[in-house]
Amino acid sequence: MDLIYIPLLPINKPDFVKMKILFTLLLLLPIQISAQEVIQTDTTTKYVRPKYYELGAGFNFSTFRDFATSPLIYSGLGGQFVLGILRKDNQIESNFTVRFSSGVYTNSNYPDERTPGSVSAVFLNYGRLYRISSLSSDKWNFKVGGKIDLTGNLRQNQYLLNSGVGVESFQTLFASVKVTRDISRKTFKEKKFLFFRYKRVPQKRELSFQLNPSVINNTFRNGYAYIGQSGVTGTNNLFDDYKFSTFSGFRINTALDYTRYLKNGNGIKFSYLWDAYKTGGSLPKFEMSHHIVQVALLFRVK
Repeated sequence: MDLIYIPLLPINKPDFVKMKILFTLLLLLPIQISAQEVIQTDTTTKYVRPKYYELGAGFNFSTFRDFATSPLIYSGLGGQFVLGILRKDNQIESNFTVRFSSGVYTNSNYPDERTPGSVSAVFLNYGRLYRISSLSSDKWNFKVGGKIDLTGNLRQNQYLLNSGVGVESFQTLFASVKVTRDISRKTFKEKKFLFFRYKRVPQKRELSFQLNPSVINNTFRNGYAYIGQSGVTGTNNLFDDYKFSTFSGFRINTALDYTRYLKNGNGIKFSYLWDAYKTGGSLPKFEMSHHIVQVALLFRVK
C-alpha cells in the first residue's frame, strides 16, 4: 500500500505568532467573561438594622410625697400611653420613647378625708446599647450602654390652696445594663390535652431585663412651701422661686419585657416598668415611684 504524501503549506513566522496570540485570546475569553459576570452580579447590599414603630398603652400605679407642702403620701392609678421608635439586632440597640401618664391621686394616710388631686407626667428618653461578645452566646445576650431621660410632672390639688399647683422636672443620665434570653420555639410540635390535639409552630420569642441606675440627676423644682413674690406683685409667674439643681437627688428604673414576633416581622411586647426618683435637699424634698404594666405593638418598617 502506497502512502499518500500531502505536503504541508509553508507557514511564515509572523503568521504563526499571530495564530498563537489568537489561540491564547480564545482560551482567555471565557475567563474574562466569567470575571465580568461575577463583578456585575456580585452587588454589595448594605445591612439595615431592623426598625420598629412602637404603639402601646397600660396602667400606671404611682405614689408620691411632696415635703414642700405636706408629708402626706398620695397614691393613685392612671392611664399610660407610649409611642416610640426602636432599632435593634443582636449587636446594637437604640430606642426613642415618649410616654404620657395621667390619673387621680388621693391621700393614702387618711383615706376617710377625700382630698383628691390629679397628676400628669411626660417622659422623653433615648437609649443606646452595645453587645458584650465575651459574655453573650446564642441564647444569652448581654448589652451595656446609657440612656437620657427627661421627665416633667404637673400636679394639681385645689385643697392645698396656694400650693395647689406643683411642677417638677428631672433630667437624668443613666448607665444601662440589659440581658436578653432567647426563648424561641425552634421546631414544630404537636401535642394533646385530654381529647384535644393542638399544634405549636416555630415562633421567635425573647425575655429581657434592663437596669438603669442614674449617673447624673438634675432637677428643676420649687422652693419650700411654694412661697414666691408673684402673688404680691401680681405677675402670676408659675415658676416663681423655682431653682435648677445639678447633681441633685437620685433615680433608678427597670424594665422587664416579654416579646413575641409574628411571621410578618411585627411583634407584641408585654412590659412591667418600675421607676423611682427623688430630689435632693431636706425640707423641699420630692419623692415619687411608678409601677407600670403595659402592652405595646411593634410595627416593623425596615
